[in-house]
Amino acid sequence: MPSYEPSVITLPASETAHLIERQLIHSRPAKESLLSRDRYYCFRAGNSEMQRIYSIVHVLYNVDPVLTLQQLNQVVFPNSFGLAEDQAIRLRNYLNGIENGIRAERIKPYTYHEPQVFYFLATEEDDTLPPHTRPAKPTIGPINYTRDELKTGGILPAKNGI
Repeated sequence: MPSYEPSVITLPASETAHLIERQLIHSRPAKESLLSRDRYYCFRAGNSEMQRIYSIVHVLYNVDPVLTLQQLNQVVFPNSFGLAEDQAIRLRNYLNGIENGIRAERIKPYTYHEPQVFYFLATEEDDTLPPHTRPAKPTIGPINYTRDELKTGGILPAKNGI
């Protein structure tokens, strides 16, 4: 019987990779579906390099980012999102970073003014990838790799999206 090896969805994140790394949060428009059998993600920075594998520990679905940022910028963090205080702080910092990126015209504003899905991420030390890990061809879409392929590092084989 063939064994199943967990896959990792790699996503382009040239404008938000620094926020994802710092706040351990990733978002996508709620209207887009991104299916995966596994709960592992890796983000490609502007040079298509990937630094680590993340696992998803919590998901918020269909959240209005503008309203959420207004609420999270209040002195007292509301518990309406079901988040611990540290998660609420991370979400606030992530959304403030997005808003600052929009003002600096580094991030497309229309993407963040519609309902979003927010992924709260975690990473382990052994999830760090070797330097210069990237796909053979730059692409704007998602690409699936196995954990083993990513851990090998270097220039990874070109693949179609998921």
